[in-house]
Amino acid sequence: MHRSSITALVLDSPLLDWRDTLALSTGPPIADLICHGLSWRVNDPCAQITAGQSAADIHVPTLLIQGSADRVVPAADAVEVRSLRPNLVTLRNVTGADHVSAIDTDPAGYTNAVTQFTGTIHR
Repeated sequence: MHRSSITALVLDSPLLDWRDTLALSTGPPIADLICHGLSWRVNDPCAQITAGQSAADIHVPTLLIQGSADRVVPAADAVEVRSLRPNLVTLRNVTGADHVSAIDTDPAGYTNAVTQFTGTIHR
């Protein structure tokens, strides 16, 4: 991989926790059942992809853009990742935005957030 060449990340509506994401669409009991079933077939994504692990995997400045009305990935996961890595993670919450629609909900704010963030990156 080219991990050493990555100097920053901009992630729009990222999946940061499998169990939370599944629970948002199916409800917690079904999410638990799905995660249990997956753990038998593959390297347990529900245990590997958690908000805590996502935060631990961030090693470069990262801008998370997250809509408050996201129906695919929970907005709370971005808040948690930001709280766990405040030195590296900047969070741009977009009120009322659904999944990957922050740019449509607030185009000027989105552009400004990305422009400001990328302007702070030093190679």
